[in-house]
Amino acid sequence: MWSVGVIIYVALVGYPPFLEQDQRVMMEKIRRGKYEFYQEDWGSISAHAKELIKNLLKVDPDSRLSASQALRHKWIAQVDSRDLASNRLKGSLDKLSRRSLDTTISDVTTSSISKSR
Repeated sequence: MWSVGVIIYVALVGYPPFLEQDQRVMMEKIRRGKYEFYQEDWGSISAHAKELIKNLLKVDPDSRLSASQALRHKWIAQVDSRDLASNRLKGSLDKLSRRSLDTTISDVTTSSISKSR
């Protein structure tokens, strides 16, 4: 269910909860379950959505929501099909695509520079 929390986080804001340039720092954040809901991106997202994510991204699997508990959570149980049909998630997916493209370009540029030395 941890991965479901990550997927919901990404779907809502377009980037993962544990995003770091330094892989070691990122892995430490994952191990500790340290992430943030940045006001700039999360200000318009419901408290129920954040609560669901918090309950899915618990480090201790025994305290994490099960699939059946997650399906009964207020945010999922009260989902309105009009919200799903809106462009709300499209913006997050566009943002994610841009970040992926930026990362790919950066990786290619770094690789090209390294090879030319």
